[in-house]
Amino acid sequence: MRYQDIVTILRDFTFSQGVNVKAPMDINEELIRKIGTYLNFNNGKYISVLPIESSSRLILGKLRHFSTHVEVLFNDTALNPCWRRYIIVKELFHLLMSKNDEGITEDIDKLVDGLFNASFGFADDIDHEYLAVLFAADFLLPYDLTQAKIKNPNITATQIAEDFKAPKNLVDLLSMPKHIIMRDEAYKDL
Repeated sequence: MRYQDIVTILRDFTFSQGVNVKAPMDINEELIRKIGTYLNFNNGKYISVLPIESSSRLILGKLRHFSTHVEVLFNDTALNPCWRRYIIVKELFHLLMSKNDEGITEDIDKLVDGLFNASFGFADDIDHEYLAVLFAADFLLPYDLTQAKIKNPNITATQIAEDFKAPKNLVDLLSMPKHIIMRDEAYKDL
């Protein structure tokens, strides 16, 4: 899977479900219902977003599938509101990917290795976890509203993060030259 593919999924979801792209993006029950609709959940199947309390800073979010519902869990103890929004959206991307039966793994070593390799350009194919990071970044920091700001040296990453209620680390990620180019390429024909 390529970055262009997640941009296509994001655009398809937002347009087909009438998601209002704005600053900051709403992470609420209506969005969760729209994801269920997009995934063709029926017969009472639903998505729950639930906090878990844990002193662990290793597991910040988790997705659990059941026959009747899906749970998006986030570590409420370890996260501030911006990071909570990011973790929830990143886990929801994994759910959107399950629509296409893309690989989902619970192998922590594979997740860490793939994220490290992809972030430093060592992987030929971008890892699923890294794509989830990029999806969350693009959802919380919509291209049409942020790309010019990211390129503007007079606007700081902190200002953008505060305006969009997103972690500054995501703005920093999207500000890397390779990500600026990748975003411009992916969005140029949309």
